[in-house]
Amino acid sequence: MLNQDRTDVVTEGLARTQSARATARKHFVLDTNVLLHNAQSIFKFAEHEVVIPLAVIEELDTFKKNNDERGRNARHVTRALDRLRAQGALFEGVVWNEQGGSIRVARCGSHADFSLDLDKADNRILGVAHDLHASGKRTVFISKDINARVKSDALGIPAEDFEHDHIAADFLHAGYLVAKVPGEIIDELYDERQLRIERLADFEARTPDGAHVVAVEAVANQFILLIDELDEHHTGLARILADTGAAIPVTGPRKPVYGIMGRNVQQTMALELLLDDDVKIVTLTGPAGTGKTLLAIAAGLHKTIKEERFDKVVIDKKVESRDAYYKMLPKATDECTKLKAKLDKAWQKYLDETDVPKKAKTREAYRKIELTPKEGCKDILRKFCFKMKLFEEWLELPDIKGDIDDSRNLVEPTMVARG
Repeated sequence: MLNQDRTDVVTEGLARTQSARATARKHFVLDTNVLLHNAQSIFKFAEHEVVIPLAVIEELDTFKKNNDERGRNARHVTRALDRLRAQGALFEGVVWNEQGGSIRVARCGSHADFSLDLDKADNRILGVAHDLHASGKRTVFISKDINARVKSDALGIPAEDFEHDHIAADFLHAGYLVAKVPGEIIDELYDERQLRIERLADFEARTPDGAHVVAVEAVANQFILLIDELDEHHTGLARILADTGAAIPVTGPRKPVYGIMGRNVQQTMALELLLDDDVKIVTLTGPAGTGKTLLAIAAGLHKTIKEERFDKVVIDKKVESRDAYYKMLPKATDECTKLKAKLDKAWQKYLDETDVPKKAKTREAYRKIELTPKEGCKDILRKFCFKMKLFEEWLELPDIKGDIDDSRNLVEPTMVARG
């Protein structure tokens, strides 16, 4: 009897555990743009269920022949689903990891209470999320499309952006600290040309955003922005040298580096590291337009062409497929051919006109066609040639030397150097 009671307790405990897991399990409905953005996105939801609407599979089919990143991702996802199909029925769901995570392809049913037009693929995808949500399951719609997320929210379905590959800058090492110190500490740094780290132990240092108080430690290649306690205009910039326990003053290059000078403290720090042969890797992050690429290329050119310290430059930038540019050429040529025919017709009309007032008007009409920026042949070809020029020059520079790496898509300006 006792054993039976224990068995009943164990069975009841297991049932409660399974019920809790089922309640905690979420059902993530992925939009097409998520799969095109990251081919591994279907495997990023651990123990939860990933639901891929059939409309998404149809849309992937239209992208898989493209030679760009979206085409590659579409093919990768299709192959991954085909491998899962060999393990079980996709419409029933296939478990792919030890945590019970599964991937399922879902059809969009008919909805009497669904107010969106199901003739549109976007709405059929939302329809799948609506079905799950209406059945009482914990449903989350994942999309990179803001409008789709707004529509999902309007239907009462929780919606999120896919941010698994987003790096939060708050967790990155900023590369420098800010410390308020007596003015004599700053003077000592420049007079003695160095400053022992112990001299800063009694003073408060903060992260650049001022949010956190941190201790000043001997972290190689970390910068310290020193600000006079009594005069905020009296400042100094120091850089900690590896394995010395001391910081040296940073003044920045006195002459332009291949025509470029640092215009703020962050750019000064970046150039300091980029021009140091002992620092093997420099990572620059920040919004577009803050000078990351410009500084990196300027330092690379200076180090290799001026100082001849390196033999070759490799610039690795994420660009569109070469085919995308070549596909523009026939279109550009066709537009120019049409424009030429239009100009010839207008010119012939001008020549054939005998009435003087009308002749002036036909001449004006010809000039208008010739000068319209939208239809101007120069503008048509300029865009194509500009893109081709960038593509060729940035990726195939035989006479330039050095090694440059440009990191993108991060939000806050940050710098990391590893000696």
